[in-house]
Amino acid sequence: DKDIKSITPADARGFYNSLIIDGDIAGATAAKNWATTTLVFKFAFTQGLIDTNPALGFDRPQSAGARDRVLSHDEIKAVWSAAGTLGRAGQLVRFLITTPLRLSMARLADWSMVSLSDRTITITADAEGNKAGKSMVLPLNDLAISVLESLPFRSGPVFPGRSGRPVMFADRTKKLLDDASGFSDWRLHDLRR
Repeated sequence: DKDIKSITPADARGFYNSLIIDGDIAGATAAKNWATTTLVFKFAFTQGLIDTNPALGFDRPQSAGARDRVLSHDEIKAVWSAAGTLGRAGQLVRFLITTPLRLSMARLADWSMVSLSDRTITITADAEGNKAGKSMVLPLNDLAISVLESLPFRSGPVFPGRSGRPVMFADRTKKLLDDASGFSDWRLHDLRR
């Protein structure tokens, strides 16, 4: 809550270090946060709002390389079991284990996209999280079908929250999943490998 004119290079260094050294966020996120910060300072400097840019001279944080974390069979079993304690969010995790879908694609899936009889889910080209930008019809295996068949509804969001909108998967939910599974050095995206 400082006035931008009172931010010093030492303040900027402290923020930079909190992203790079102390940060508990992914490298790409740290890099984006720092890029936004430097743009704000650059804009303020060019508009005459500050006399010096306190963010000058810092290297841009490097994104971490591609993750290659693969859960072991025992870890997947532990996550599957732990997911059974988390209601709809847990059902969503179990569905993620059984499919190659990204969290956003599965979380936002609607029953109109699912055909239990054809054992498929259709992802449209414009679906959130669809980086390929192409429509896809994906086959669903027996476990995916069993997760879907266990759900009480057959219209609207496949994984609705209490509000009826798609269930949210918050950091708190991941923490509960970590605690129940007995390990935390993984991300939901690692289930896709």
